[in-house]
Amino acid sequence: MRTGPDSAIWHVRCRPDTTADGHRRVLDLLGDYTPVVQPLPPGAALAQPRGAAACSARPPNASRPDSDPGRPTAAER
Repeated sequence: MRTGPDSAIWHVRCRPDTTADGHRRVLDLLGDYTPVVQPLPPGAALAQPRGAAACSARPPNASRPDSDPGRPTAAER
């Protein structure tokens, strides 16, 4: 992850009762907004939204349809 005066880093924490599957779903959701996601066990993640899809004109799921099982999840990248 790049750091500097114009960069931001999200530190996302899941609820304490979040399952491993729920944590993976959070990572996948973050991966819809930025390819720079670092899982932090148990139940947290760092993400850098710079240049993320959330800042562009296209919706976050436009390039990642749920029907594409061959695409790696954020945790697999």
